[in-house]
Amino acid sequence: MSGKFRHLDLRNIITAIGLKKLLKPIYNKLIVKPLHKRKVKRFQKEALPVLTHFDKVMTDNGFSYSLIFGSLLGAVREKGFLKHDDDVDVAMWNTQWSPRIKKVLEDSGFRQVHTFLVDDGKAGREETYMYKNVQIDIFYFYDAIEQYPYTCVFGYAPNTYSHAENMAKYGGCPVMRYQMPFSDKFEYVPFETIKLPVPLQAREALACTYGEDYMTPKPDWIGGSYKKYRTDWNGKKGIFTEY
Repeated sequence: MSGKFRHLDLRNIITAIGLKKLLKPIYNKLIVKPLHKRKVKRFQKEALPVLTHFDKVMTDNGFSYSLIFGSLLGAVREKGFLKHDDDVDVAMWNTQWSPRIKKVLEDSGFRQVHTFLVDDGKAGREETYMYKNVQIDIFYFYDAIEQYPYTCVFGYAPNTYSHAENMAKYGGCPVMRYQMPFSDKFEYVPFETIKLPVPLQAREALACTYGEDYMTPKPDWIGGSYKKYRTDWNGKKGIFTEY
């Protein structure tokens, strides 16, 4: 059994015996933070070569993509990775999705880890690939339901700690729509020692995700805390498949 599942089991035990509030600070200090620190260290060592490889594979095969979320923030604010980054976030239009994406990535050494689908991919899709110690999440954008195009992010139901647990208990994961300006027009910007694509409306997209003050680092920022353009998609389930 992996360390990941051991610490998930520990969280379930803590919750079951009613000690969650009491032990949470200790659990975070002794388990969550050290695990994240090691993950960031591994990521920072391999991330740039892997991202360079990913960019070449995608562009050589005619797939347009863009940095998004934290990777986009790093590109605009830091011209590279954020110091706490532990994965890469990229985005594509859902109309570009094809089984060929998986084939060309796997032929190039990437391994698909999991997918999330909403309405069998008609309303939402996210795919995750690994290469070495680097995780790349591909978020797919869909035409606007409200003001802007949207992509889906998948969470946990209360008192659950894994997407697999949500599938077992509820038959799916909670779905959130993140909306922001996003088109099929991208530009390449400096990122570490290379150049990578970002949306032409990168700054507007970041303001929708992180607020107008996104250029100011926030050491205590909690992911997803800016909710103006985030909508819980009630009645929808994200179907999680692990490979």
